[in-house]
Amino acid sequence: MKVSIVGASGYTGIELLRILTFYKEVEVVQITSRQYTGKALKEVFPFFYKSPFEYLIFEKEPDLSFADFYFLALPHEASLELAKNILDRGKKVIDLSAAYRIKDPHAYPEYYGFEHKYLEILEKAVYGIPEINRGKIKETFMVANPGCYPTATLLALYPALKEGAIEDNNIVVNALSGISGAGRGLKQKFHYPESFGNSYAYNPMKHRHIPEMEDIIKQISGKEIKVRFTPHIIPVSRGMISTVVFKTTLNKE
Repeated sequence: MKVSIVGASGYTGIELLRILTFYKEVEVVQITSRQYTGKALKEVFPFFYKSPFEYLIFEKEPDLSFADFYFLALPHEASLELAKNILDRGKKVIDLSAAYRIKDPHAYPEYYGFEHKYLEILEKAVYGIPEINRGKIKETFMVANPGCYPTATLLALYPALKEGAIEDNNIVVNALSGISGAGRGLKQKFHYPESFGNSYAYNPMKHRHIPEMEDIIKQISGKEIKVRFTPHIIPVSRGMISTVVFKTTLNKE
């Protein structure tokens, strides 16, 4: 299976490459990065020395005829356009951005700042949590990889949602995230002197992952359930935990 990773030099792309080193049936034939064009993977990231991918060279733009699968680790609007071009060539896409996660196109202008133009693809895209959509993921040409907070939250909720065990239409989620969730870009508040020993909530009740969680919850349960979500940054490099609270219909005994 020939794989291309578009945008391979960010935290998401690099972690994906690390995971793929364990799969012998996967041949990574192309990686792209405008920042590191022309450089070898092991030159930029020495921990890939002696890995199966150490001699890969970062290309500036992807060749859309080169691979069978394309992983897109790009900004949302860039993935929106590129996914359409790849699918038009009959290739398969796993999009790591949020461009195709939420079925309601009206959510994108409010939470992501762009109008969604490709409603047919949006409708067919399969939300990429295997525990929920394993069969559909195997069959589709377009996988919308889930966000970080939704993954942690939905995996906790799925058994109760599947059994109809949530009593009212209200779920409270408090989640903690490491700093790397913000990406590799330099921001003052994520510098070590700023973040060490510090923790804080941000975007309470209006985080862009809320409509994503509510959309998938509705698909599973068939009900409109509000998520009261408060994310927090904690001073660790990576990792996440979601504490999910709801009233249950299950017998307390």
